[in-house]
Amino acid sequence: MQGGLAGRQTAWVGRGTTALWLALRAVARQYGPGEVILPDLLCLAALEGVLLAGFTPVFADVDAARYVLDAESVACCLTPNTRAVLVAHLFGHIADVEAIRAAAPGIPIIEDAVQGFGGALRGRPAGALGDLSFISFDATKMIGGRGGLLLFDDDSLRAGIEADVNALSQPPIQLENLAHLLPPAAASAYARQLRTAVPSLLRPFDPSPANVRRIEADWHTLTARVEARNAKARLLQARLSGSALALPHIGEGDALWRYTIAAPTAALAGWLSHHLQRAALNGSNLYPPLSRLFGQRSGVLANRLINLWIDEHTSESDVQRTADVILSALVSLQ
Repeated sequence: MQGGLAGRQTAWVGRGTTALWLALRAVARQYGPGEVILPDLLCLAALEGVLLAGFTPVFADVDAARYVLDAESVACCLTPNTRAVLVAHLFGHIADVEAIRAAAPGIPIIEDAVQGFGGALRGRPAGALGDLSFISFDATKMIGGRGGLLLFDDDSLRAGIEADVNALSQPPIQLENLAHLLPPAAASAYARQLRTAVPSLLRPFDPSPANVRRIEADWHTLTARVEARNAKARLLQARLSGSALALPHIGEGDALWRYTIAAPTAALAGWLSHHLQRAALNGSNLYPPLSRLFGQRSGVLANRLINLWIDEHTSESDVQRTADVILSALVSLQ
């Protein structure tokens, strides 16, 4: 296991959503159910993990420059019912977990290191920054294979977490919190949908030799692959420099999963995505604001984002082609 994570307790499960559910179940055993603050811009599966664990989501803003949870917004979201803050390294930009901890003193931090695994904050690796942390393994993630891993330090959590892992064939779920978020009919429909999805969201680890070998192989080569991804992202950033697009700062500790840029307007983001797809290049809006599912505020940033595919296999010619298509589309509007 990666050096800075070696001393942590671990629980292996079927996917990252399962690991998040385990983390929140552990929080509930210590502090009771309540609210979880999470980024409004995040994968839907993370929200589903929050709901299945019986918590009420409270959505905080992300920093428009790096897409990570904004500490001031977290402070504004705190209530007596706050039980945890979910901090995600979105698109591989490493969040300042210590700034979030200072904004929410005494509140457990759950670190979502799915997209930033391989990165670090001030010398400490992603996956070692939260009170509980989790990563996931998939062909589209930083490490291939199938599964998820929960990491934690408090040995008193071990027995409860192991009991939940052993109960994954029929996991206990609580969806009463939906009644506080949606009208009765919508809450009932969403609850039915989530119950149907439970076998895919909450599942045990696949211990087959092929799966274990794939995870181990990618784990051992993670550092080199992160360096290659970051290099491609910086190349793309340089090619797009001087355009009307907002280009995120790539920090020294980042482990870029995707290179995500912001257009000045949602219409322009759609226009650029259309041109990229016509050129058979990946470019799309990945995440709508989660709060929109509950009829809450509608984030503007998410509508302006274009998520560009980069990985260690992306060639320099593909990077150049992506930049050329984007810059050409911008010129055509002038």
